[in-house]
Amino acid sequence: MTAMPYEHAEQARTALRAIVAEHGPGVLSSPATLANLLSDLLPDAPRIARLLVAAAQDQIADELREHTSVGMDAKTASRLAASSFAGATMFAPEACAWVVDEFAVALGLASDPRRARGGAKAAETAPDAVLAVSLPAGQPAPAPASTQPASTEPASSRPPPRAAARQSAGLDGGAGSPRQEAPGPRSRQAAGTGGGRPAGRGPEWMAVVTADRAYFDDVVAGRDADSVPIEFPGEQPARTFRLSGTQMRIGRRSASRALVPEIDLSGPPADPGISHLHAVLIASQDGTWAVLDTGSSNGTQVNGRDNASGEPAPLRDGDSICLGAWTRLTIRSG
Repeated sequence: MTAMPYEHAEQARTALRAIVAEHGPGVLSSPATLANLLSDLLPDAPRIARLLVAAAQDQIADELREHTSVGMDAKTASRLAASSFAGATMFAPEACAWVVDEFAVALGLASDPRRARGGAKAAETAPDAVLAVSLPAGQPAPAPASTQPASTEPASSRPPPRAAARQSAGLDGGAGSPRQEAPGPRSRQAAGTGGGRPAGRGPEWMAVVTADRAYFDDVVAGRDADSVPIEFPGEQPARTFRLSGTQMRIGRRSASRALVPEIDLSGPPADPGISHLHAVLIASQDGTWAVLDTGSSNGTQVNGRDNASGEPAPLRDGDSICLGAWTRLTIRSG
């Protein structure tokens, strides 16, 4: 979809900086307060205000902080948060990516997206056309709410009110609406799983984990002669993980970092080449999945090719993901 000039992009960016500077970053997790403030600062941009308030309802700021707190780079964190936001609302992916980038900059987690996305020209062409499609023309802005203090409640104790986010944006179809609610990252972490499989996403997908001797031999052949020797673990039973929710983290659990990935490859045997947060599987809107390397030390391969860090690689039935010293994940659709 072609993006049209977005005349209020700079105004929205300035408003977010001013709001955070005056009220603190917690205001980005308080939709009622944010709606009140934006009604004054963005009176001529109600659609953009609804998008920003919906991001606050969806706890995008909390999700960005959670991802970066475990060592994920800001670019990858923004990609994951945008994917989660798009999967839980009726906003187009381009609009979700834009608002997540703006939240990341307002929180001080990322640099100005104008530089990250190729200069001022890109910043001047945010997805206004996307918003026009996602939001009915003439839809009123959120009704002003009485100002409330920004919430100080820990993000892990608050499930993301995704239905409320849609209502705030004027997108909830009410009873009988075909749009289904997708679980947020905080509720998935609390349950220790990726959450339920989103409705209407097609067949069930699985990741089958095995130890691959050929991949191991290639890894060893590329190591320095003075590297610490590693041994192939031998025959290991395959482990199967059902893919569900909107994201499935791949790595090794860490008690000190309170990190328990949905696909936990801690072992035994423990693959020494796998990072605690190595990669993430991301559910796509069409029911398929993609894999994204989160900046791991040893990288990730998809069908024998290196996957650039921070760039999602689409997956099909039968594709293989190799990581660490010997680990292979085979993606299956059933």
